[in-house]
Amino acid sequence: MIIPVHIRGKTAVCPDSVSVVNGNSDVIISFTFDREWDDSANKTAVIQYNSFGTIVTESIPFSGDYCRLPVISGTDEITIGVIAGNIRTAAPFRIPCRHAITDYPSKNAPVLTDIYNQIMEHIAMQPEPAEPVLLLRDADGFALRDADGFALRVGG
Repeated sequence: MIIPVHIRGKTAVCPDSVSVVNGNSDVIISFTFDREWDDSANKTAVIQYNSFGTIVTESIPFSGDYCRLPVISGTDEITIGVIAGNIRTAAPFRIPCRHAITDYPSKNAPVLTDIYNQIMEHIAMQPEPAEPVLLLRDADGFALRDADGFALRVGG
């Protein structure tokens, strides 16, 4: 997911339709800066949110026009601003967040972050495939036979 952000006149603006689902690592913020930022190759995105009652502030240095949003959890919104040298966005933007199932950890079934091992365990628990069954038609009708040719059911 790419979030477009425009910074004009020291104010960051993001489309109202944008929201983030907590717990995801594929969110990229794509910035467009006005000329005031032309001399600032290195910038820092400052992300702040309230996670389960604790204020979290994360600084993400970046060069160019984009940065990756860190994985967030337990919040309804994040606030993002950009710092470069002595230029600061006077008005950061807010993005609403939607809670993910991982925001509500269960005591009975901990969330596994090792997807590979989780898939391998799932495959290992699958039952062995049954012996192949052949459906043969003869003069008496249909006869259901197993792989060794023994009749299991005869009928029309």
